Amino acid sequence: MEEAVAAISRKEFSAKISISYKEARECMLWLKLLFDTKTLDERSFSSISKDCDEIAGILFAILRKTRMSNEK
Repeated sequence: MEEAVAAISRKEFSAKISISYKEARECMLWLKLLFDTKTLDERSFSSISKDCDEIAGILFAILRKTRMSNEK
């Protein structure tokens, strides 16, 4: 995300946001694995995964908006 802020073009910004979105989705995979292996309890998993979902949703909305503006 920090790299996206420093992007020198809209296309680069969009590419960096795309990477951030993919990383957020990967984070969710790791959280599920931690929960499945009982490393995270249900309460912790629920809280952290909710935050992760919200972050991924925000990043996807930014990505969709930047991609739409790049197509114009």
